[in-house]
Amino acid sequence: MITSIFSAEDAEAIKCVPLSKVVREDCLVWRGEKTGQYSVRSGYKELMSRNEYLEISDNMQSMYKRLWSLSLPSKIKIMVWRALRGFLPTSQTLYNRRIRNTATCAWCNTDSETFLHVDRAESVWEKVVIVVWAIWWARNRQTMEGKVVTRQETIAKILSMHAEIEVLMEKLPAVREVDIDRRKPPQTSWVKLNFDATYKAQLNKSCSGFIIRNEKGEVMGSGITLHNNILDVGLAEAVACYQGLLFAKEMGFVNVEAEGDARIIRKYILDRRYSGGRERVGSRGGDEQQAVID
Repeated sequence: MITSIFSAEDAEAIKCVPLSKVVREDCLVWRGEKTGQYSVRSGYKELMSRNEYLEISDNMQSMYKRLWSLSLPSKIKIMVWRALRGFLPTSQTLYNRRIRNTATCAWCNTDSETFLHVDRAESVWEKVVIVVWAIWWARNRQTMEGKVVTRQETIAKILSMHAEIEVLMEKLPAVREVDIDRRKPPQTSWVKLNFDATYKAQLNKSCSGFIIRNEKGEVMGSGITLHNNILDVGLAEAVACYQGLLFAKEMGFVNVEAEGDARIIRKYILDRRYSGGRERVGSRGGDEQQAVID
């Protein structure tokens, strides 16, 4: 019967199994423990030995050992362990496992809820970051300067840094939104040329550059040039604008909107004629002006 059901190799292995002389009912035996009884610890070890993707590096194992040795309540250590392993049931984790139909945070209804997601816990994370910085500061003092920083000194550094930040936040004016970094795309069938330049007096060198985007924000072209003979930032700005307009003309762009932070360049472009098209000239943060160019 055995040979008719199993392969020849399996049948021979089964025949080699010694039979008990005492008749007993079959029962489940867990080979991971000498007692034959299943335990979570032995099950975890068995799982880790079979799945290569769940292997833990030596550094992580050392960190986990230090975590379990901390004099903290078990519920705190277990929570941290679950967070490090990605086992916390956040909305993002439950969504990835198809348990929830959305990963959005229930508090803010904006971002995905992950372990590092900050909303109401922002002040807590600020303290955590300060603690991490203080530990790194103590390490650098010992590594770079050879000065051993005690635990009390590290704690004092954390408290002083936190107090200093609170004082600064009280004295600093409220941060208002600035529109300077919000790029306004050009209208349909136009492209926008942004140009800028910088000058290093110590090196007697300047650098100019430009970038051209369409109404979708796609980059249509760009360029950058290092100058050894242009020792004025205004002139470098003019060169950047000229290079951008020349590139636009060679690419066949008819409607070009140029944007920079040099007023003299704006005035110069408004007084010039750019073959066959129109240019709209504006400055960052200022009112946009339009010039019709034949």
